Amino acid sequence: MLVLSLIEIGARNFFHTGIPGASTLIQYLVLWVSFMGAVLAVRGRHIKIDVATALLNEAWRSRLARPIAFFSMAVCGTLFWHAARFWRDEWQSVPPDEKWVAAMGVIIPIGFCLLTLHFALCGIIGPRAPERQT
Repeated sequence: MLVLSLIEIGARNFFHTGIPGASTLIQYLVLWVSFMGAVLAVRGRHIKIDVATALLNEAWRSRLARPIAFFSMAVCGTLFWHAARFWRDEWQSVPPDEKWVAAMGVIIPIGFCLLTLHFALCGIIGPRAPERQT
């Protein structure tokens, strides 16, 4: 991604040309990296946007872990459903020579689907035991 960006910048500045579709490809590669990073980040304690868990004691946090996971699952599931519908409509209406652009956009529904599955499993299995410090 970085090399392609540097080649594109060099081609534009020094040769007054560019690689056809490179900027679009870079934009979609950023989406791919972002969604895969989000899927990996929710696995740990990296993404926590609920203020309540910071203010509650451990007993209440463990009681609220499953409802929060199911709520997050519902939000991500809704986003997955609409992203999949949007992507399907885009795929059907895009010209044949631009199908690769629509194919790159499939990361949005895939990312939300993976997040939905993660939160569903967290809701079913429950909170993980706290890691011991050695």
